[in-house]
Amino acid sequence: MASDRTDGRVLSLAVSRDGKHLAAGDDVGCVRVMEVRLMRTQQRLVLGHGQGSRSPVLVWASTFISDTLLATGDSEGRVQLWSTAVGVLLQTLQTHEADILALSLDGNSASLYATGIDHKVVRLQEVKPSEGKQAAGRWAVTTEHRYHTHDIRCMEVTNDAVYTGGIDAQITRASPTLTKIIKASFYDRVWDRSTCCQGPASHCLRVAVEHHCSICP
Repeated sequence: MASDRTDGRVLSLAVSRDGKHLAAGDDVGCVRVMEVRLMRTQQRLVLGHGQGSRSPVLVWASTFISDTLLATGDSEGRVQLWSTAVGVLLQTLQTHEADILALSLDGNSASLYATGIDHKVVRLQEVKPSEGKQAAGRWAVTTEHRYHTHDIRCMEVTNDAVYTGGIDAQITRASPTLTKIIKASFYDRVWDRSTCCQGPASHCLRVAVEHHCSICP
């Protein structure tokens, strides 16, 4: 079944937790939220143009935190949270100095991780009412770290580790709090933003690099 046409090239896709909605981010500053059964657009989220630029924002990454809460990462280095139920921007966090290329959520939906061109990995968590003056339902950066020397192109998160890979040919396994590198391995250049993925039994990681595919235990 074909979907409605997007406004530009599709750069990111995310499926809601209940499997009923699909979000497609593009290169002209838009995200279309579609109902999967009919593949028709229900909401059109507009990110617009970059600050001080006539170029549209590139929506490189997206992931659903819940059935109706979508996170996007873009070429302005922002993580933005959207209500897909009503098509409203809820919060903007300027987490990076350059493009965000990957977003990942842990298995408990308690931590959201963002990374990209500035080789920084950022952990965001929802602020609880007792933790500060920010209202409940808002998210904030709790930890950030740089393990790599160049762009991070892909990321995979489990309940006990954060895996990242990029142009510096390093695959890093870090603790969920980003405070400890558990293991680092070196490969050919990790080639694509979507080529790190967790194995079905959570015991291996498949990594596509420039000339071959590796399985890491």
